[in-house]
Amino acid sequence: MKEVPKKDKKKLKKAKSDTFKIVLTALLTSMFTGFVSYFLMFSQLKEEQNYWKTRTKAEKVSQLLEKQIEIFDNVNSGILLTEVLAKDFKLYSAKFMSTIELSLAGGKNSTNEESEILNNKAIEYHKQINQLATDIQMSEMYFGAKVDSLINPLSESLNSNYQNNLILGDTTRLKGYKNVTEYFKRDFNTTKELSENRLKILKAMRSEIDSTAEILYGDYLKN
Repeated sequence: MKEVPKKDKKKLKKAKSDTFKIVLTALLTSMFTGFVSYFLMFSQLKEEQNYWKTRTKAEKVSQLLEKQIEIFDNVNSGILLTEVLAKDFKLYSAKFMSTIELSLAGGKNSTNEESEILNNKAIEYHKQINQLATDIQMSEMYFGAKVDSLINPLSESLNSNYQNNLILGDTTRLKGYKNVTEYFKRDFNTTKELSENRLKILKAMRSEIDSTAEILYGDYLKN
């Protein structure tokens, strides 16, 4: 068998070496490409998971914020309307009782129409106080302990505001009034206690609303 020249051996060896390098390079490139693809896919998947977690959290916080603002508005407007209805009821009650007094003095009876108006005003007030109670109870679900601690004082002051200087019943003569004008000398305005408790609970609600908004828009507001 003819011996391969040294020069050809070197060429053959170099060719094998080059082939090995090509194969190795291709193999390494394939492995690297696969690794990079996996890494990119994993990173993308993780980013998507983080995105949806952040979005879900943002949506929940946004819903909480909207509900807190809604309850804040309902409680505030509800208390103010309750104050107006309580004063209106007490003023008409005083008018009604003075009419009874004058009717008794003149030997006449009060009209059923006035009695019906008074009853309607009482129904309107209690309908509103029930709606307000519902809104206040809702605040227990969407606000924290600070707001909860102010609910009972508010409820008590709403009741005392209604009872304050209320003139009602058939015992007018037992009250010792010498003139029907005395029915209207009482202060039918909202009590100081109710005004203060309204501001306290609204302040506590506003503080929690600001905290919720900070969670949702904190980074944006800082910029």
